[in-house]
Amino acid sequence: MFRKAFGRDIGQVFSDFPTTPIASGAVAQVYKAKLKMPIDGISEVAVKVRHPHVREHITRDLALLQGLVCVIEWLWDAPWLQLSANVQNFAARMSAQCNLAVEAGNLVHFKQNFKDARSIRFPTPVEGFYHPLVLVESFEPGTHVERFTREDISPDVRQTIASVGMDAFLKMMLVDNFVHADLHPGNILVDEGREGSNSSPQVVLLDVGLITQLSEKDRENFLKLFSAVVAGDADLVGHLITDGQDHLTPQVVQQFSAEVAKLMAKVKLTRLDEVPLSEIFFEMLSIARKNKVILEANFTTLIIGTVVIEGLGRQLDPDLNLLQRAVPLLVKDRAIRDAYIKARLSARLPSLFRQVTSAANP
Repeated sequence: MFRKAFGRDIGQVFSDFPTTPIASGAVAQVYKAKLKMPIDGISEVAVKVRHPHVREHITRDLALLQGLVCVIEWLWDAPWLQLSANVQNFAARMSAQCNLAVEAGNLVHFKQNFKDARSIRFPTPVEGFYHPLVLVESFEPGTHVERFTREDISPDVRQTIASVGMDAFLKMMLVDNFVHADLHPGNILVDEGREGSNSSPQVVLLDVGLITQLSEKDRENFLKLFSAVVAGDADLVGHLITDGQDHLTPQVVQQFSAEVAKLMAKVKLTRLDEVPLSEIFFEMLSIARKNKVILEANFTTLIIGTVVIEGLGRQLDPDLNLLQRAVPLLVKDRAIRDAYIKARLSARLPSLFRQVTSAANP
């Protein structure tokens, strides 16, 4: 596979290349290797190799899925489910994930967006070694974030990790419009830094093959919707979600808006720091489904991503609140917003991470 991608044998490029992968996923497997000659200061690398025939298997499965959807839509008139559109969206995502050169481009994009963030790091693609079949990137050491959810880890450490991860996700979603769409715990590491060196602890985000980006119009609506949820503005929430959905009758729109108002009223009666955003969004999804309201696929992906990252954040820090941390990122003054982001993410993480290395790695 490596020769097919780059026209060179593994032995010509690497001084050490174990045959056993260190990780494997649905699309590719990963090897830890060492370059013969460092490239841009990188010597230890992770080599991501696409599974043989995986694209053909995915194409076949998607064709079967699309055929099944055609039958369902022929038998059952349910346009609000957007089955064909959702399958097409899923197919586009899987196609992008199968192209490891796309992931290399995503890494470059994320590194540019977070160039001032000392507390967040992404792997660096090695120049000249990214291809749809193979991606060579810097090997990033670290401990999987789930290890830090244990009660024997200092609360200060857990809270710091949760804050950094949440701020990074909110920046992607509310500022950059370029969101890591696969931020499960397996793709988040904590690098405590090397004892006796000038390196500082960082949160490392891996596997960026899947991203979510909204169109300009959808992004504007999403930001308005997010702001309306924070403000508890039920009328605006209802209008933004149902606007342009001609299949809805006035009675259904009224019913949907009334249920959203009831949800927002419940939120207003609760202290902001006690409101899990995931519960609000899940309830809103349930209300939309019951009233046959269409939710755009990328919007739903952002909701699911928010739920996952908030859930992980609350495992680390039960008092963490996404709504509160989002408020400064919703201000219209870009200078104020950028200053807040820089202050939150450019600071060095405390050295106390190094005190828990042995505890996190039993």
